[in-house]
Amino acid sequence: MLKREQTQFLEFAATSELRVKSNDTFSASQSQTLNSLTIPTRCYAVEFNDESVTITATK
Repeated sequence: MLKREQTQFLEFAATSELRVKSNDTFSASQSQTLNSLTIPTRCYAVEFNDESVTITATK
């Protein structure tokens, strides 16, 4: 279920210091961009219900 709702989870995690790193590589024939998202090491409490998931950052 978390995989299916990964966008909502990332939006939630972004409120607590999501870090974005972007690397661009250029050569004569092509360019490439690599973006990485880093979520700080933190524990999350996850409660599964029939129709929803509640995610809470723990301290």
